[in-house]
Amino acid sequence: MDYIRKYGFRAFINKASTKLNPVDQYEVWIKINEPTEEELTAQKNIKFKYEPKISIVVPVWNTPKRFLVDMIESVLSQTYSNWELCIADGASKEKHVKEILDSYAKKDNRIKLKYLTENKGI
Repeated sequence: MDYIRKYGFRAFINKASTKLNPVDQYEVWIKINEPTEEELTAQKNIKFKYEPKISIVVPVWNTPKRFLVDMIESVLSQTYSNWELCIADGASKEKHVKEILDSYAKKDNRIKLKYLTENKGI
């Protein structure tokens, strides 16, 4: 009853239904909000009067393959195209890191790499 008084009956029902029928709330949100292919194409075709370059700066160090590829792919799939992805590798020991970074940098000149000689932390 305290919960209902504090947050209301609707919030109580939402909380109870989530507990009784656990659903990945993010998956539900994605299904509702994810743009269609047509919407993404329309977004890519929009031209603004002013299109500033957006620099995305990412430090990496021995990043697992899956996470590294997912991060780069997420930037590549953006509908706004005037960006640069600046990646600083803190002297990764894992061989795949340099291979993946070099491969993507060769494919897209908006990807800038800096290889450090030592890991200085984020």
